Amino acid sequence: MFAENFDEQIQSKKWTERKEVLDNLVSLIEANPKLDPKANYGSFVDTLTQTMAKDANIQVVGSACKCLTLVVNGLRTKFSYTQTVMPVVLDKLKEKKPVVLNETRALLDALAKTGSLEPCIEDIVGVFEKPSPAVRIQTAQFLQRYFNNQVASAVNKKIVKIVVPPLLKVSARASVHAHLRSVARRSRCRVPRRRRTGPWCCYGCYR
Repeated sequence: MFAENFDEQIQSKKWTERKEVLDNLVSLIEANPKLDPKANYGSFVDTLTQTMAKDANIQVVGSACKCLTLVVNGLRTKFSYTQTVMPVVLDKLKEKKPVVLNETRALLDALAKTGSLEPCIEDIVGVFEKPSPAVRIQTAQFLQRYFNNQVASAVNKKIVKIVVPPLLKVSARASVHAHLRSVARRSRCRVPRRRRTGPWCCYGCYR
């Protein structure tokens, strides 16, 4: 699948060359979306993840993120690197540029479909202790999309019990709180009453 000079180009000092090799991969995977689940993607996923985490150019980061999304979608439940990728993706939610943020949101939603979020739940809950309001807001929105897509019988009670309390601490709007209580009811979990904890910011999150 990969270009023969992929490792060389992805480390190029020219951001245009780094982006070019990623864009070529995006086109290749889009033309062949069904990936071989028996192949080893570990090294490739690590390279893309490191590119997302460390590259200084947002265009390159966005392309790396899109490439990863295609790989995740191509493997679905056979994608076994979610725990490695998730912390980096969550951190990138702080980016405000659409070229990165939109791709990051898409990658998060794709990762959520690879299986249970339970192995990553500590990383997700840990976000609500971070100082960046943008990261907390985007993570809350991701969880809302995740729960909205869950069938009642498939809601993981353990995840709800862990995730809902920290969300309630930053929940300000009644609509958000009502949605969380609805999720809890579907999974038959108890949710405490909402309490105001600080100044309000976007999406019903307190700072």
